[in-house]
Amino acid sequence: MTDPEDQTPEQALEAIRQTRLHVQRGLDKWPLWYDLGYGGATGLMVGGQALPTSYGLACTAIGLAVIVVIVRKWTDRTGFWVNGYSPKNARWVAFGLAGVLIALMVGAVATRGNGPAWAPLAFGLAAGVLAIIGSRIWTRVYIAETSRLP
Repeated sequence: MTDPEDQTPEQALEAIRQTRLHVQRGLDKWPLWYDLGYGGATGLMVGGQALPTSYGLACTAIGLAVIVVIVRKWTDRTGFWVNGYSPKNARWVAFGLAGVLIALMVGAVATRGNGPAWAPLAFGLAAGVLAIIGSRIWTRVYIAETSRLP
């Protein structure tokens, strides 16, 4: 590896391009466990809010633990982790998904104790499916956006 101090600007830019290509290749395909884990964890955290408070807190804790495991496994597998809030266009996909999931969570909380018995399942399934779809959209936007960078 070349010392960054000894690189020309052209070499540094090429190193950045190569790193972007590595990240894009890693995001291009991912295993079924990623979708199922992310969708399941998100659905559990959202749907759990329609349950009594102690169960909702447990669902949130379990969901967060699953997300942590996913991040660790993905990082070990690919050598990197990309948060959802960069670059600019991908950031707006992440914010949009977060807004939808928060709205579902608020809806789930509103049904707590006075909603139908199937409300936790309905909110959880909707959140899980939307999380997977949003993740796929984010990935496509991220790859397209970073492909256009110099």
